[in-house]
Amino acid sequence: MVGLAGIIVWLIPGSTSGLWWRWLTDLPKVGPILRRLLDAAEIYRSRWLTVATTLVISMFSHALFTLSVFLIAHAMFAHVPSLREHLIIVPLGMVAGSLPMTPAGFGAFEFAIEKLYQMIPVDPLNDVAGILVALVYRVLTI
Repeated sequence: MVGLAGIIVWLIPGSTSGLWWRWLTDLPKVGPILRRLLDAAEIYRSRWLTVATTLVISMFSHALFTLSVFLIAHAMFAHVPSLREHLIIVPLGMVAGSLPMTPAGFGAFEFAIEKLYQMIPVDPLNDVAGILVALVYRVLTI
């Protein structure tokens, strides 16, 4: 929510002008990068409908990714975390998979899903192996 609020403030006309921003864009190494970001924000301000549509499509596709992992887990195990819990597990796993630690996130996503499944115990007699769920998801996406 904080990130969404930051994006909204960033897209408000006039929010990125003033002495503070001018001082930041004059900094030696960070300034040119920040200047390009401000120029990009200026372009996106004029295309707010495109930005909003992109955000809705992105949230929908992430919800479908989550649903696919949930259905894979349900197909493999009798007792799995709920869909609500998967809405936390899967996006966090995808964030871990997007970190530039391994090529294409191989291993990082699976490790994160395994650890998150361990944090949310469902049934003490039936330990859901998050690594198996993540690997099946990976195979299906490949």
